[in-house]
Amino acid sequence: MDWSGEIAFIEGGVVFRGRAADNRPHRHATVQLTLGLDGPVTITEVTRGTPDRAVCGVALLVRPNVEHALLPGPRIMLALLAPETRIAQELLHHHRGAGGVALLAADITARIQATG
Repeated sequence: MDWSGEIAFIEGGVVFRGRAADNRPHRHATVQLTLGLDGPVTITEVTRGTPDRAVCGVALLVRPNVEHALLPGPRIMLALLAPETRIAQELLHHHRGAGGVALLAADITARIQATG
């Protein structure tokens, strides 16, 4: 299965909207925001090359430089944001100590969904 969808470049990042396919564990310097458009998504946090824990939800945050893998599933909206952007800073601030992959708080998820 291949990734299929559309991509848009925004100030301080890039956004993908479509169907996610299989991917290998990786890490990047950006903050990753992943929203399930058809239901929950699952991201596995990887420690020393081994899947460590899976986090499942409608809206997930991946901190910069955390090794992870997004499991194939429903359509998603995935944003890769430069850590110095205001939105990335706000997301990181509200999810301090929540682990490398975190479920977004319900109030933040609701605000994101309301903006479509």
